[in-house]
Amino acid sequence: MIERICPKCRVPMNGDKCIKPNCGCATKMSSTIYWCDDCNVPIFENICPSCGNKGRYIATDMRPVFPEENVLISLILGDNPQKYQESSVWFGSGMYIIDGKKVRLSITKLNSLPLDKIHKLKEKYEAFVTKINYCFFDEYIRKFIKANADRYNFITEEAVQFVQKYREKYAIEDMMVSFSGGKDSTVTSHIVNRALGTNKVLHIFGDTTLEFPYTLEYKKRFKKNEESRGVRVLTAKNREKNFEDLCDIVGPPSRVTVDGFSSEDIGIILDEDFDIAVRTGYHCAPYIHKYLKDETQLGTVRVGIGQFNTKKEIDLFVKAIEEIVYE
Repeated sequence: MIERICPKCRVPMNGDKCIKPNCGCATKMSSTIYWCDDCNVPIFENICPSCGNKGRYIATDMRPVFPEENVLISLILGDNPQKYQESSVWFGSGMYIIDGKKVRLSITKLNSLPLDKIHKLKEKYEAFVTKINYCFFDEYIRKFIKANADRYNFITEEAVQFVQKYREKYAIEDMMVSFSGGKDSTVTSHIVNRALGTNKVLHIFGDTTLEFPYTLEYKKRFKKNEESRGVRVLTAKNREKNFEDLCDIVGPPSRVTVDGFSSEDIGIILDEDFDIAVRTGYHCAPYIHKYLKDETQLGTVRVGIGQFNTKKEIDLFVKAIEEIVYE
């Protein structure tokens, strides 16, 4: 659901301030995820559409934990690679959620593990990973999809309609999809193809020189998928400098936080008031935000400046942030 939440206590509230003793923090609008104990999966609404039971608040964001990662946390938490293989395992709001129970992994503790311990974990992982059975994971994903079908259909239609607004403004040959080989750009590709009724929109894969081999392998598989077959993927790569060298010259990718605002708040204001699209949240790297100490802002605002952005657009973004901060 979209409702008010206390960014400090991380629980939904009805009013403008948290009513918990010794808190009183101003609440923020945020997405809230609930847990259905009967179906044993996360749900977007507080009443499970599948079984009708009332859910309980669990997190503000959620992603599935695939069996390979499941093996790793099973080894870390229980020294048994099969410990959670039959469980419903997810990750949300900076912690693992196993069969509806929150489980924290101490990053400080993990970082302090001696190398011999890490090598032993790696050996156990590699010995078991080829024996992984996806049947339990697939079953929970089926339950999750069924329980959240209405929400999925709503946001899909919303995204399709958004893309369709630009069909009359730009020719197909003037459009492009920034394709990173990850889940977000794969979904974007699907939405664009569906909204425009064609797979002729150019996809540009930016090779930062930091890509994992699996990412490059997926890019090849993507081009062979039935839906994406025929999509033209152009690889853009700087063959003279690697990513770290470029960061020394032009600086790292931009991220923004504003005191008193969650990253989601800033993203909504930029979208609705300034027509500027950014990405907000933990950016698939929740643990780094503990180090950056921006968890109270629910992550950061990430500014994706591309090859077609102009200096004027960058100046407009800076001015928008200034208005949000000072007004």
